[in-house]
Parts: sequence; C-alpha cells; structure tokens
Amino acid sequence: MFNHESTNKQIYLNATKQLVKVVLNGYNATIFAYGVTGAGKTHTMIGYENEPGLMFYTINEIFDGMRALNQTSNES
Repeated sequence: MFNHESTNKQIYLNATKQLVKVVLNGYNATIFAYGVTGAGKTHTMIGYENEPGLMFYTINEIFDGMRALNQTSNES
C-alpha cells in the first residue's frame, strides 16, 4: 500500500485518521511501526519540521475533535 515515495500525510490519511474517531469515543487505538533499523520508522512516526509524522497529525486531530466536542456540549 505504501512505498518509499509515500508521504507521512498520505500514510496518516489512509492508515491512521479513521482511528481518531475511535479514540474520541473512548476506545484505545494503536499504530505499530515495525521494521529493520534504518527503515524509516522514526521519520514516519515523528517526522521533521517540513514533514510532520503520524504523531503530529494524530494529536492535532484529537485536539481538534476535543474542541468540537467541548463546543457541542457547551451549546446544549
């Protein structure tokens, strides 16, 4: 599904983004990076300033979701 030309954003959108709703609904979710040394696990998970990793995208989405849930509960 992914190769050396895949961006962290593409990987996030296709493999991780759907787990954010699960987490916001109170369930646990795990993304497991596995591979040989030098395969790019750290780059994919953490990234760099010019290409953030899955953790950056996921945490931002979780906080955005929490803000949206908070606004909805405050409007009730």
